[in-house]
Amino acid sequence: MTTRFPIRAPAFFGAILLSLPVFPATAQETPPAVSGEIAVELQDDWNYRSDNRANLNHNLHPKIEATVNFRIAPRWTAVAHAVVEKIGNAEKFENRVFEDSGLFMEDLYLEYAGDRLGAKAGKLNPGFGVGWDRAHGIYGRDFAEEGYEISERIGAIASWRLGDGSFGTHAVSGGSFFADTTILSESALRGRGDRRRQDGGRTAASATPNRSSRSSWRPTARTSRSPAPRDTICR
Repeated sequence: MTTRFPIRAPAFFGAILLSLPVFPATAQETPPAVSGEIAVELQDDWNYRSDNRANLNHNLHPKIEATVNFRIAPRWTAVAHAVVEKIGNAEKFENRVFEDSGLFMEDLYLEYAGDRLGAKAGKLNPGFGVGWDRAHGIYGRDFAEEGYEISERIGAIASWRLGDGSFGTHAVSGGSFFADTTILSESALRGRGDRRRQDGGRTAASATPNRSSRSSWRPTARTSRSPAPRDTICR
């Protein structure tokens, strides 16, 4: 049995600063305009007691996510999303404090947002699944991210909004993508190595791209409290 003492909380020292846009856009959002945000999280995993002494370790590390939106024209936006987080896991008896953090580009894509049609292409998250946003427990998000989240893919996704909103908002989307094997798969500060087709894994780059489809429905709110969206996802 391993006893773990976890701590996860937004970094207090940046709470006030990060509540404001990093690059505030103009009030009318008239292109060209730039806006963005930074999220800072501090996590401490300490295995301080275990039947197997090899499990004893300590890992204190930050996770910093910065997103910048460049609105280059009406309905057109370029999005860049960079992440600083730990690379690898702590070894036995290792005491890591703000060590082995790598910087990499998780998303870099061009997005079109029309009245009904939406599309984006580049390096992106295909949007398959919601577990890392809704899972309970302090490690619920980690298990979902490591278990089945599909991110850092090269591809294109399109969506179409149905109806006029009288019975809620309906949307159907589909996409084609493969694992990022470009230079953007590498990281700075602490290298994680580049990804290659030979590595395999989920949605590895191949002659046949991976495809996904998704439909979503959000009921029209009748009160001040909006219900959570219901999603049907297939792959």
